[in-house]
Amino acid sequence: MLKSILSMHGKCKLILRVIAFRNLSETKYQESFQCRIIDYFESLYAEALILEPKAINRLVKDSIEIIKQDGIKCSIRLKDLDRFLWSISHLGLTLTLNQKSVLQMYFEQRINEYKIKVNLGILVNSVLCLHMLQCWNKKVIKNLLEENIFMPVFYEKYHWKIRSRLQLLISLIIIEMKLVVPHNLKKQIKISSNPSKYINAVAEIASSLVEQGMIRNVVIECPIRTLQIPGVTLITDKNIYHIDVLDNLTCFRNTNIPHGLMKLKIRLLSRLKYRQIAISNRMFKDSEALHTAIELLIINSISENKT
Repeated sequence: MLKSILSMHGKCKLILRVIAFRNLSETKYQESFQCRIIDYFESLYAEALILEPKAINRLVKDSIEIIKQDGIKCSIRLKDLDRFLWSISHLGLTLTLNQKSVLQMYFEQRINEYKIKVNLGILVNSVLCLHMLQCWNKKVIKNLLEENIFMPVFYEKYHWKIRSRLQLLISLIIIEMKLVVPHNLKKQIKISSNPSKYINAVAEIASSLVEQGMIRNVVIECPIRTLQIPGVTLITDKNIYHIDVLDNLTCFRNTNIPHGLMKLKIRLLSRLKYRQIAISNRMFKDSEALHTAIELLIINSISENKT
């Protein structure tokens, strides 16, 4: 049944709300559901990009408690743990220090299992998810790099998704950890990304400011390698700006709340000293005022940073 629901992706909002109600009304919830089942429910929210804070927080709390209790047996399948990490990282959750500590310790306990060749794809994804959650251990990452654990991903027949996730992980390690990464792990993987009609419209409007001399160049791009969320980069004499549109591609459905990958993009661009501009997709409803509104927003942002 769970797999059938998962296959519905974004069409299961009503089902999720029913699940949320039933989960919160269970008095013996943790006894009734095992880690694998909880992971499926968390995946529903992550794949559908639907925000139900009470239900999600309950699921996460119970999942981490199960992981904590499993510290001696280590019986949770790595693929189930990976699904859990994927779900909470893509939901962009903020964990407590205690929750982070539980996940870090459990991951380190299982590190030798992760290093087995058959689990290498899971290792890449889990480390990436932990990094998205700001739940990393610099020493562990450094050891993995020194032992060349990741190298087979680029030189053997691993799926392109695993290679792209590794490349994103390497970008995070360089930007946030400031670690030296072997040159062989910096391979560029070309992944096409189609900008939305909103992004194309913003780029077209911004290009008019190039003619006025306010902007030197306008580029539609994904500034972080393999983080496939296109935006519009504006280059001026003093700063680099990046514009993102808050819509169903960058946020939870029908909200302006960024999902996990978008939160990661915002965080990384901030570390790279980009000036960031966010535009709600609601602005595009008034087509007549659109050009003036976006142009004014860009001009004001540039003017503010001149002082």
